[in-house]
Amino acid sequence: MIIERQSVSRTKNAIRNIIVSWMYEVLKTILPFINRTFIIWYLGAEYQGLGSLFQSILSVLNLAELGFSSAVVYSMYKMIADADDDGICAMLNYFRKVYAVIGIVISLAGLIVMPVLPYLINGTYPDDINIYILFLIYLSQTVISYLLFGYKSVILTSHQRLDLVNIPLMTTTVGMYCSQFLILILTGNYYCYIVMMPVFTIINNFATARIVDKYYPQYKCRGEISRETRKTLRSKISALLINKVCNAIRNTSDNLVVSAYFGLTILSNYSNYYYILYSLYGILLSAAHSMAAGVGDSVARESVEKNYSDFKKFNFMFNWLTTMMTTCLFALYQPFIKLWIGEEYQLSDFCMILFCIYFYVLNLTIPGTLYYEANGLWDKGKKFMIANAITNLVLNIVLGKIIGVEGVVVATITSLLFFGVVSGIYLIYKYYFTNYRLHDYYRDQLFYFFITILSCLVCHAVFNSLYIDSIADFVIKGFLCALISCLIMFFAYFRTKNFKDAVEFVKVHLFRG
Repeated sequence: MIIERQSVSRTKNAIRNIIVSWMYEVLKTILPFINRTFIIWYLGAEYQGLGSLFQSILSVLNLAELGFSSAVVYSMYKMIADADDDGICAMLNYFRKVYAVIGIVISLAGLIVMPVLPYLINGTYPDDINIYILFLIYLSQTVISYLLFGYKSVILTSHQRLDLVNIPLMTTTVGMYCSQFLILILTGNYYCYIVMMPVFTIINNFATARIVDKYYPQYKCRGEISRETRKTLRSKISALLINKVCNAIRNTSDNLVVSAYFGLTILSNYSNYYYILYSLYGILLSAAHSMAAGVGDSVARESVEKNYSDFKKFNFMFNWLTTMMTTCLFALYQPFIKLWIGEEYQLSDFCMILFCIYFYVLNLTIPGTLYYEANGLWDKGKKFMIANAITNLVLNIVLGKIIGVEGVVVATITSLLFFGVVSGIYLIYKYYFTNYRLHDYYRDQLFYFFITILSCLVCHAVFNSLYIDSIADFVIKGFLCALISCLIMFFAYFRTKNFKDAVEFVKVHLFRG
């Protein structure tokens, strides 16, 4: 009975988190979209290219929190289950000190990087921009996120309350973009436009801190974690550090190579395609983040058999959404760019197809990552992550030079597929799903991939001759593509166990929960 109540609680938390996360994801997609449009219209593609370049550089310095927050959240699962408030307070105190050190290190690293900024840009940049001042504004936003109460959000994440994390984020995101739009329209001053980013980061951090204090007043920064806990945490962190650094290098090297080889205008076009891809990916990723604490709790409390059944079910559900989104992306990518900012900003059709494949492969990593992180397998995957980063960087440089922008996308797909998807699933089956056959997973994935290709080709054949010259045409075609894709998947899957399990899960937890 206790386990059943815990399962219901996890599900309710996950559903609540997913709803709020998707609301935030919608805002995070629509507002930056308007933002990019205004920048390109009012200032030009070079300004957008500069923003993409600096964000890429800082993502390397930031290193996705060096993995500390993931390790701390992982360590807090058991403490929360055992109601160990003193242990959580000591962990929070340790995390605060770590974040202060990270903020200082990033500040120094940013200052060291500044002299090489001109060498990362092929060609010119806007005459009215001092790239050093602009970079310092971007740097300040990253540093503030660590030095000013950034550590407190780990309490909400570990308690499966991402809805409370996203509420202040939604408010400050709306406030920031509205302020930026007004500044851009009224003054056209890019510096004032960018400075709103650190300003609203400060507001968000204060708001998150207040929420934590209100809902979890029992947690204060006090006490010290034991030597054994510190040693275990450092072991996890060292592995996470390698994983996060390699991920940052993989994600950032694309923009750096495009900027260095082809200049800021091409980088702006490239980043527009990547923005669309990542916005759709973010919808599924936000759902995964909302489920992460629940999966971690399930791994800690329940049997491998139960979690394997959940993994198969979640993998099917994520693949269904991925197939539908990939089909729509394949049919609507180029028409959307043309409607949005004009045909002159389009990349080649071949490059568009590569971005669709990139999107599909990127989504393959999501279900596995839930169980990879819930089992703390970061140390097992270090060598694969290093290989991923090195392969991507080398292929970016070589294929970018030989093929062009398309070569950069091919490089990322190749490294991500072999050292992200394949290796990650291999480790989960080797160290957790040990009694189950890995080739069953690959058999399912090949079938899902075949259905995705079929869905894309059918929609292309049906709608290729349909000319899109208005938003209404675009929406109608998008709806029909999604509908046809779902019908194809229904007839392909409706007899399978995975489909039946997924339908039952949706009926029980969404319509009765």
